[in-house]
Amino acid sequence: MKRLFNIRIPVIIALFLCLGILVGVTLYFFSLHLAWITVAVGAAAVIFIIWFLIKRKLLSPAIYVVLFLAFFLTGGIYGYCRLADFDYCEAESEAPYEICGTVTEKGEEGYANYIIIDNVTLDGRHCSGKVYVILSNDYGEYCNVGYTVKFSSSLEKYDAFSYGEINYNVYSNIKYSSAVYTGLTSEYGFSLFGTIRSAFKRVLFDNLNSESAAVCLGMLTGDTTYINYNTIQSFRYGGVAHIFAVSGLHIGIIYGIIAFICSKLRLNRYISAAVCLAPVFFYVGICGFTVSSVRAAVMCACHSLARVLFKKNDGLNTLATAVIVLLLIDPLSLTAVGFQLSVCAVGGIAVTADGFSHILRKIKIPKKIRSTASSTVGAQLGVTPVMLSRFGYLSVAGLLVNIIVLPLFSLLYTILFAGTLLSLIIPVAAPFILPNAALPVEAIISLIVGTGFENAVVTGFGAGAFVPLFFIALIMISDKINLKTIKRLIAVAVSVVLLAGYTLIRYYSPFCDYELIVSYGYGGEVLLRSHGNYVLILTDGISPSQVKQFLSKYYSCNISSVIILGNKAANLSGIGCHDVYAFSEEYKVNAYGVPVYYASSFVISGVEYNFIDEYNLSVAVNGVKIFIASDGSAGILDSSRERTANLFIGDENRTCQADRQIAFSDGYSSASVYRHGDYRLRINGTTLYDFPF
Repeated sequence: MKRLFNIRIPVIIALFLCLGILVGVTLYFFSLHLAWITVAVGAAAVIFIIWFLIKRKLLSPAIYVVLFLAFFLTGGIYGYCRLADFDYCEAESEAPYEICGTVTEKGEEGYANYIIIDNVTLDGRHCSGKVYVILSNDYGEYCNVGYTVKFSSSLEKYDAFSYGEINYNVYSNIKYSSAVYTGLTSEYGFSLFGTIRSAFKRVLFDNLNSESAAVCLGMLTGDTTYINYNTIQSFRYGGVAHIFAVSGLHIGIIYGIIAFICSKLRLNRYISAAVCLAPVFFYVGICGFTVSSVRAAVMCACHSLARVLFKKNDGLNTLATAVIVLLLIDPLSLTAVGFQLSVCAVGGIAVTADGFSHILRKIKIPKKIRSTASSTVGAQLGVTPVMLSRFGYLSVAGLLVNIIVLPLFSLLYTILFAGTLLSLIIPVAAPFILPNAALPVEAIISLIVGTGFENAVVTGFGAGAFVPLFFIALIMISDKINLKTIKRLIAVAVSVVLLAGYTLIRYYSPFCDYELIVSYGYGGEVLLRSHGNYVLILTDGISPSQVKQFLSKYYSCNISSVIILGNKAANLSGIGCHDVYAFSEEYKVNAYGVPVYYASSFVISGVEYNFIDEYNLSVAVNGVKIFIASDGSAGILDSSRERTANLFIGDENRTCQADRQIAFSDGYSSASVYRHGDYRLRINGTTLYDFPF
């Protein structure tokens, strides 16, 4: 009788390590003591001891259980301590220091230069973590990667968590930010990887137009800093933005070419493995040791080791080994979207590609097309829940585009990589080599940017329980579970029903009348759902791209009305709606043809809205009173009006008495979007309650 599934020890170890890290991060987020992690370990130990006493002769399982729990504890303690170390501040607020450090990265942000420095000292005293430094344009010319810089300035500490998630600076260990405009001195220093990376950038930008050079640099090194926002969004909507994350595709091409050369030279397997892996890890260094590149390099190393030992290479075990290595280097990378996309894409291929390939083989699809199509489908399925939960959308066109683009990309990448290396070796030939090598890339840029893939995306329903339910369904359809056909069909049907039911409850619940979502993206965002209508209230700074991502996340792109609060020059580019409401004609709203109404009071779908002043809005929903204030407000100022509410949303609350308050940013209130993340509230009758999913 076949087992339900084949036990893979590395996969189980990776899962326990991941679970431990999640427990450690959760304990730290809720300010709970690390000792609570022993509760889970103690419960598991008690269960095992009872099992051991009943069954006896379980020495081998005992060893495995101890191993799994050891990795669980390692992940929990390591993840918790990593966050605690990041939150530990060694610098006094606003105190000036003489700061010294080594430049590890340099780039441009807006109209200014920035550098990131490591090996930092404050007044000669070592300081852990890195510092993000804004420079004037003049000073940006006097330092580069590898240089040692010295200047006087104050430091601002980053928080470990922001808006309910781990701050993205944590992954790079950038603990502080600073700005310097005078008094900076620098001393020449050498960085091998930094120098090569700078040489790549220089030769590309010197010989190509800026857009093509930025895309080529992203393809070669994973550095997307210089790519236009609209361009990279077009690649994301087309489902091919992964070409800018140096990963298995890039590393596989380099590894494959070198392995092919080694086979032709008939090198023995030991020398061949070393010759293949050395350039791969060197290239990973040039790319800055990004998560996706390290994961791909470790998987190549596992593949080489299997060949050397004449062992069968198992995709899931290889992926699990790479995950273990990466998480032991930095446990918090588990929560990084890049790590999740990279691992889930490869996991999707490992779990489903063979099954799809078998189906395509039955209908006589050629091998190369079959291989590309099955890998693309597997990768797309693997990243689907991550894309929906982290970005709020999934590219429908991505599947077809990848089937067409990926085979071409392998060729284009090889030509571009070879052309760039030749241009560095023979600089005088660069003006001829690079423009010709980049011609196909420019054609792809024009095609993807001009196609309008943003009109072919699926949005919403991607967070909460959707993720585990989706992965369960994915495993059920894979060949990694040994089920008879009828049982597999039943399992898949149940999974699909659970997914559909969860989605309906999450977004179209019949158990409540209204839903309120409070978020922040360069300005406060409040979305009110009522009877199929969606009203969006925007306060202060408005970022159309952030608003669109917020709406995509909550499956509400087609909103009824937008209400502008505290922003006299609002830009609603790309935010589709039927009408806009503002306080007065002083508000110069750029609504792109949508009618703008100026009214102190109005009703939308049974909900009463009332401008108290240009900064404050009163909303009456089914007997529940809500006050919303923009950042520029000093509270509810008009003493002639009732100043009590069931809910106050805003960062100032000097005169408004509310049963509950939610702040947009970090302030005196612990109930803030900055600390908690997005709030989802539902109104059932006259009762206001949290909706956790």
